[in-house]
Amino acid sequence: MTSNSEPTKARVFAQLRPWLPLLAAALAVLAAWLAWSGWQALQEETRRTSVSLARDTVAGAVANALRGDAGRLKEGLAGEAAQAALREGDLAAAAAAVAEGWTDVEAVQIHPPTLESLYAALPGGGFGPLAAMEAAMVRNEPVISIIRAEGGPRVAVAAPVAVDGATVGIALARLPISRATAPLDIVDVDPATYVALRQGGYTLMEKGDATQAEAAERMAVPVSGTNLRVAASLPRTGSAPFGLQGIPLFVTVIALLLLAYLLWRVPARVTRVFEAEAPAEGDAAGQPEGAT
Repeated sequence: MTSNSEPTKARVFAQLRPWLPLLAAALAVLAAWLAWSGWQALQEETRRTSVSLARDTVAGAVANALRGDAGRLKEGLAGEAAQAALREGDLAAAAAAVAEGWTDVEAVQIHPPTLESLYAALPGGGFGPLAAMEAAMVRNEPVISIIRAEGGPRVAVAAPVAVDGATVGIALARLPISRATAPLDIVDVDPATYVALRQGGYTLMEKGDATQAEAAERMAVPVSGTNLRVAASLPRTGSAPFGLQGIPLFVTVIALLLLAYLLWRVPARVTRVFEAEAPAEGDAAGQPEGAT
């Protein structure tokens, strides 16, 4: 004898059955979307780590290289040969003594503190060297900046010149721009990201996807001891859906796929159950099968 609720269950199942595969498909699509979004978020995080490491590596290496140049200028100015020439008032000989043995330097100049010759040469002489030397004089310490000379950008290191504690001039050492750009030139940058060395609105060197140049200032960091900065950017994929990230996201994906599988398999399994429990035609008529 069958339960009175069995026909009701069968009718309810018959009504729901066409929708179960659709629901399973919808859950599978949702799981795929979550998995793709999670993968994209993971890729963005990996790229963020990569570009941040490249940016910080470049900023640190540039700072170290240029601080070394500033130290080399100070050491040269404090040397015996330079000091002897400075005491005699021979600024050209002092500059030559500083440049001697400095393989990377292109030129060394030492000017009187008034900088009259540089002011008189404007604008043809360029504002960059003058600004660097003025800053060094005001701060009373070496100043590193990028100037335009000899038809292109150059690294300029300016420093006050002292003899027996008295300032007698301002020195300017000019070096190739590679002193600043070499660290970026050798660092590995993901082609999907962007890293650039900049001063003000001028980009000295860039690597990666240049279409991200405008957005790179959001991740820029200064180069210590200079007015340079290293800008960086990466493609944005948006935040993970529903605030899910990492393990919780992929646990949700697995749960949705499992539920989709169960809903897909339910119709066939339940149908077999109802067929197995359904009364035979003779029982439905209230008589034993085969009765006469």
